[in-house]
Amino acid sequence: KEMLGINHSLTISCLNNIVKEMLGINHSLTISCLNNIGTVYQDKECYEEAEKIYLQVSNIRKELFGNDHSDTIVSIINLGTLYVEKGDFSKSEFFFKEAIILLKNKISKNDNLRDKNLLRIATLDLAATYYKLYRFKESETLCIYSLEISEELYGNEHPSTALVLKDLADLYLAMGKFSKAEDLCLKALKIREKSPIRIGSRMGRP
Repeated sequence: KEMLGINHSLTISCLNNIVKEMLGINHSLTISCLNNIGTVYQDKECYEEAEKIYLQVSNIRKELFGNDHSDTIVSIINLGTLYVEKGDFSKSEFFFKEAIILLKNKISKNDNLRDKNLLRIATLDLAATYYKLYRFKESETLCIYSLEISEELYGNEHPSTALVLKDLADLYLAMGKFSKAEDLCLKALKIREKSPIRIGSRMGRP
């Protein structure tokens, strides 16, 4: 740790091995450490290594908790996000869709804040994937749905709502719907003025 630093991938890997030996591969702390290593690899654009670890974490969580547990669904969303960064949009679409189906089914039986927020995130991630594929109408439908969830959970003036507004504005800009884009950008900026949280966008250039 002193030589490489706490955030170095080798340091994190060694710490994970220590935790794994002490607690076992199925312990929640071990799984968390594994996931953190995957995040480090993803941040460093070591996508193959990140993919292996995310798949391992996903499989462990499926075995321990089941396919529709919130932690398992987080792993599924993480995989989708990774494949977006890799440019493998067919795989990212598959994982985001899987997460959305699982979450909708769960929420229909037991409505809770965490799963609804995960649904908001997964829906917006899939919308961004469709945006990059120039599937603008499908992206618009998902953005509007994510906005409805965000407004229901957090209200009209929350930074999470502003993020969806900004994404939808970027989408309308790409679609040539400039007046709609302007209106939504202004709404997002008003929220930003009241909040110190930076409001980015998932969309970028398609």
